[in-house]
Amino acid sequence: MGSPITARSVWALATLALAVGGVSNNNNDNNNNFNASQQLCDGEGCLAPDDMQLLQIVKSSEAWARHHAWARHHAPLLRAKVWHVNNETKNNANIPGTRKVRTAIVFRSGGIRAMAAGVGQLRALEQLHLMKRVDQVSCVSGGCFVAAPYMFAKHISIDALLGRATHPRNLTLAVLNQTPDGKLPATGTTNLLDTLVQVVTEDPTTPADLLLIKGYANIFLKPFGLDSLDSFMAPNPYAVKCIKTGNPALRHKEFLTPARSRPKSFVMGGTLLAPLGFAPNADLVGLRMGPDFSGSVFYPDADMVTFKKLSNQQDQNFIIGGGVVESFAFGGPEPAAYHQQSGSLKAKLAIPEIPFSLARAMGISAAVLVGPPQEPLKTFIEFLESLGLVLGDDPFALTPRLTHWPVTSQRFPPPVPAATYLVADGAFVEPNGLIASLQSGADRIVMFLNSDQGVAAGVDYCAATPDFNNSDFLGQVSQAAPPLELFGFGIDDPGGAFAYAHDQVFQKQDLFPLMCSLQTLKKQGKPTAVLTKLLLVENSWWDIRGGHFVEVLWNSLEQLDDFEALLPRETQVEIAKGRPERRNGQPGRKEKARKFQNYPYYRTAFQNPPAPFLLTSAQINLLAAQTEFQVLQTADLFRKLFRKAKY
Repeated sequence: MGSPITARSVWALATLALAVGGVSNNNNDNNNNFNASQQLCDGEGCLAPDDMQLLQIVKSSEAWARHHAWARHHAPLLRAKVWHVNNETKNNANIPGTRKVRTAIVFRSGGIRAMAAGVGQLRALEQLHLMKRVDQVSCVSGGCFVAAPYMFAKHISIDALLGRATHPRNLTLAVLNQTPDGKLPATGTTNLLDTLVQVVTEDPTTPADLLLIKGYANIFLKPFGLDSLDSFMAPNPYAVKCIKTGNPALRHKEFLTPARSRPKSFVMGGTLLAPLGFAPNADLVGLRMGPDFSGSVFYPDADMVTFKKLSNQQDQNFIIGGGVVESFAFGGPEPAAYHQQSGSLKAKLAIPEIPFSLARAMGISAAVLVGPPQEPLKTFIEFLESLGLVLGDDPFALTPRLTHWPVTSQRFPPPVPAATYLVADGAFVEPNGLIASLQSGADRIVMFLNSDQGVAAGVDYCAATPDFNNSDFLGQVSQAAPPLELFGFGIDDPGGAFAYAHDQVFQKQDLFPLMCSLQTLKKQGKPTAVLTKLLLVENSWWDIRGGHFVEVLWNSLEQLDDFEALLPRETQVEIAKGRPERRNGQPGRKEKARKFQNYPYYRTAFQNPPAPFLLTSAQINLLAAQTEFQVLQTADLFRKLFRKAKY
């Protein structure tokens, strides 16, 4: 008699059989409409010819037979909504949970700097009583370090969460050096290296691809009791009750829901890099994650995505996107009944091996360590290996994995098998989080640009003309300077790390008046906040419908003289020490790191080496105070933007 079947062995076999395939590239098929029957398929999915023999070997085994018996007759199945959101519907409002989304605030990527800046911005919006007018919070990467705890933390006051209101005249060095009095900003002073040592010490069997997820969860979520990787997500307590009523297998499981007083919609942005065994390319696909639904909406360019197989360098097509799944059932195999893959209110789905928790979603959104490490990240990798982690030669050893399948349609009919994907930081494909809000139907958006690069000083935006082409323009500014990619100036990194060429949603000529206004305010030492009304252009990659206007309040992190002039003299002197040039034009001393080095553009990584992701209490307190000041000083713009929003 064979060894007893286990859930883990079933998953191993399923992954082996389904992940090696994908959708084969049929060069003889000239029909634009994909037809699954034209591929090499069987009941488990479609495979490339060179993988069919492997599948037959696996399927002929006793273990494969036992897998089917277990999966079809003994495995508990969930009933969950599978929602088709694809290019055939042509209706952005079709994304579930977004029907009434009109206003949104968006937190750009940026590590601990983005978290600290976001703390001040939220603190100011709470003081102005404007958060109750916000329908959605969208975030990417480091922006989620502030957004996720803010949305989900319960039984804690706003002052205890974000810190008390500040005024620049009170920010002496002694005050700044104190531990942030808000529980959330205090998390940014934790050394990630120390946290990872703790994670590996507590559980030496932690898989490498879960290491960063656990580390981020311990730092940013554990102080609020939100760090469990075994918990599920839901949009509210009523939804939890409905889920448990319809799914008795989950009745004893923990569910996390956003705080009742927070905006009703929350989206975290990630990236689907490539199926396991395939190389990522410039055609990266966005991943939308939230407490209600998760998945990849629409089909990029209304087509399949081609990846190159690592073993033989052959191209293979995959269907990606098409809709979302209720998050409590996200991350497992495709529906047991293939017709439910195109959408169902009660699709039968196997329980995911690993729940799609808040910790996992936030960790994926900020999983920046992808591909061959560069200096100084090589030192970081060596540190991890010193803890006993066996990373080997796999450049994606630390990259999270996710079981993912597309929601099918008439163009791409079912069944299409699930595959294991490498997933990572949302900043690789769209670093702002703005496109997710546009897909949700928001037309009044606050864009917090908490970047480590301000408005380029070497470009006179006020003298620029709309006929600037990409090569002329990008030769003078950094590719990463926000928000160039949203206006059609984004480019793909030659190494494949960033894919911004698909991100244009506004007209190119509209960039220059915006940047001129920001640049002028910066030169005047004023808060850099500009309210614009912009025409959306059609974007087939993200399926953004063009032809209508949206209002965007751009709030850019810049050196703010009005704020610094109000600081105590000793604080002003310390800030000046950390800048390349003093205010009198004389070179600053750069022979050693200063307390406020690079302020306010703290580096995303290694601001305070050797720690990879950490800011000091003084750095966090000062930055949060500046961004709070900037929002309060431009309160009229925020009120104007939210003028039509309902309480």
